[in-house]
Amino acid sequence: MPVNLYFVILSASIMLGGVSLVNTSLSLLALHNGYDQGAIGLISTSFYIGFFIGSFLVPYFLRAVGQIRCFAVAGALHALGALMMFLFNQIEVWYIFRVMMGVSYIFFSTIVESWINESVHDGIRARSLGIYRFIEQIFIMLSLYVLPLYGMGSRDPIIICAILFTLSIIPVSLVRIKQPMKPKTRTFDPIYLWKISPFVLVGCLAIGITNAGFRSLAPIFVINKGLGELAVANFIIVATMTGGLMQYPLGYLSDKFSRRWVIMFSSLIAMAGVLLMLLDNIIFIYIGIALFGGFSLCLYYLMSAFINDRIDKGNYNLVSISMTFTWAVGGMAGPILVGYGMDHYGNDAYIYIIAITHLALSVFSFYRIIMRPDSQKPS
Repeated sequence: MPVNLYFVILSASIMLGGVSLVNTSLSLLALHNGYDQGAIGLISTSFYIGFFIGSFLVPYFLRAVGQIRCFAVAGALHALGALMMFLFNQIEVWYIFRVMMGVSYIFFSTIVESWINESVHDGIRARSLGIYRFIEQIFIMLSLYVLPLYGMGSRDPIIICAILFTLSIIPVSLVRIKQPMKPKTRTFDPIYLWKISPFVLVGCLAIGITNAGFRSLAPIFVINKGLGELAVANFIIVATMTGGLMQYPLGYLSDKFSRRWVIMFSSLIAMAGVLLMLLDNIIFIYIGIALFGGFSLCLYYLMSAFINDRIDKGNYNLVSISMTFTWAVGGMAGPILVGYGMDHYGNDAYIYIIAITHLALSVFSFYRIIMRPDSQKPS
């Protein structure tokens, strides 16, 4: 990868450390304030509603002002949202600012992915995305250890999030780097995504459900298991760490062999991992979350590498926005489904919903492999 691209990755990683910390701290704070799992799930759903709205805005602003300015605006809006949520300790107000942060996050994610995809060639794309994910996961892990320092009822971690969001603007603003080509169209196009690869469209939807459901309700699942506040940070950090460690090996395998086979087997292993957490044994719980994190949290970037192999330059922004939009639809549904399930069917509904979704993705992956082998494109 070009050296200057590492400045983009550094900015993105600092931003994602703040995003992960604010997601987890809000869930714990809402639980401390007495809200049920459904209401807590809506905190994340509000974020993905912002994704949905932002999908309509991103192409226009990227064409109008370019990537670096949009990245700076995304960081500023995230910092503003964190500060406003610190000032107002009502969950109804949080919903509003989570929508705003969702809008700004889709700017950020689209910019970073299109920058990386346009800066590298097909033979190293998945590995390059894996390097990005690995560095990002280090920052996420470090940020989450803020939580045990302050306790479940503290709002101070939200201020630290605002600091991280502000810092994230600096590296990318100080480096000269060629910006990706501007989008050819002013809107996203899920139909275009479906025409290129139904596999990626369905995959992004499934990954949105599982990843958003996992991240938004993980603190509640752990607390309900009786494992304590420190275990919340450890639980998410184990998933994040294994997700970061597996990015490059799985990227390497998908660069050398079939991306869809790698995705299918990864999804099956993630399902097996999450089912291990049904056992009331702390060792099996951590083994399960390690397998889930290692083989589930990497799937979006494997999907991104798969579809970007099949498109022309100039369409990277369009595809990235369309993928993010589809992922956001799943992200809106995931916390609602998991939160409703936990409220009505108990804590283990968290596991069953995520496991069933991964099983469905594996089955669909195998179906697409049989229907259209890798030698035939598009897929």
